[in-house]
Amino acid sequence: MSIYFKKEETVRTFLLSFLFFSLIVLSIIYNSGYVSDNKSLGFILAYIRLFFAFVCFLLSSDKVFNSFRNIFLVLIPLILLFLSFRVINFNEMIFAFLVFPAVNVLGINRMLRIDLFARTFSFFVVILFFRILKTSTFFYGSGRMKPSLGFSNPNTLGEIALVIACELFILRKEINKFVFYGLNIFIFIIIFISGARTSIYMYILFILLQIFMENTTFFKKNTTAKRLVISGLPFYLFMISIYVVYRYTYFANNFLIKIDYILSGRLRYTSYYFSEYKLNAFPTNIGLTNASKIGPLDPGYISLLERDGLIICCIFLLYLSITIFKLCDNKYRKYISSFIIFIFIGLSESTFYVLSINIFLLYLAVILKNSENENRRTISSRSKLE
Repeated sequence: MSIYFKKEETVRTFLLSFLFFSLIVLSIIYNSGYVSDNKSLGFILAYIRLFFAFVCFLLSSDKVFNSFRNIFLVLIPLILLFLSFRVINFNEMIFAFLVFPAVNVLGINRMLRIDLFARTFSFFVVILFFRILKTSTFFYGSGRMKPSLGFSNPNTLGEIALVIACELFILRKEINKFVFYGLNIFIFIIIFISGARTSIYMYILFILLQIFMENTTFFKKNTTAKRLVISGLPFYLFMISIYVVYRYTYFANNFLIKIDYILSGRLRYTSYYFSEYKLNAFPTNIGLTNASKIGPLDPGYISLLERDGLIICCIFLLYLSITIFKLCDNKYRKYISSFIIFIFIGLSESTFYVLSINIFLLYLAVILKNSENENRRTISSRSKLE
């Protein structure tokens, strides 16, 4: 696997590629246990990452300011997310909206290749070196020990490994077979060691979805009705999350208590926030103090609603739905599975709206309006799709 630049490519392409690479490396290190325990270092890294992402946005801003529609689609959520900093100090969701316009400059295949290289490199760095500085070991109700291998927690370890596995599968025709199989075996072992059940289940789901997408005619005969039903998935899961937490909070029964046990207490922790904080249109600072005393607000859809407010929550879910609708097109078929599995991950993890974990938020670029040539380049990155 190699990353190279042709002579005719612009300085902007090189700068964007370098900045994106650096952003991913810093983002993976940011998720290490050592940085998580050193708040001052975490603060510095957070704003360095934000600076890199902002420069990425500036370098690709012509792809945003080329139509009123694009300006509206990108700047409205960006303004709301920047304003949320006043309440919740730092909002990881902003990285997705700052970076995804770069897809229209570099192309999605190239950005996935750069991410795979940067993510794998920094993944090994954390496991080999940061593990010495800080490794957390978690014990769950089942009694099983789950090591984080230098990351902030085992779930983060599992999710980053999951992304690498998905990227390897998507880009398998562009990667040396020895590298492909060797990395896959290593990543599978890491996911198993992490004990991150969500990552294990989603990896299986991803493989099944990929096989289904590539070997059936389901998407070859696209209909608007079919695409609308599938694109509603983020809202379906959001409503399921709300319903289950509401039932557990006010009408708990033995079945829901068993579900809470299987989910490592997520329903119990979430019900506290659900009952303690009123639903607001705008972001709410739910506080780290509560997270340390009660437990983290892990479920992504509830976290999105409680922390970011109803307006940002609805906008984000709408963008996810529009992206799925676009990805149902045959020419995007090999990308949709990786996007969908993180929609499901949102049921249990708030990382589904964090670009450093869910790199597939880059697919949001399909919502932007481009010329026919730009659309072709966005997906293929000057290379032929399979």
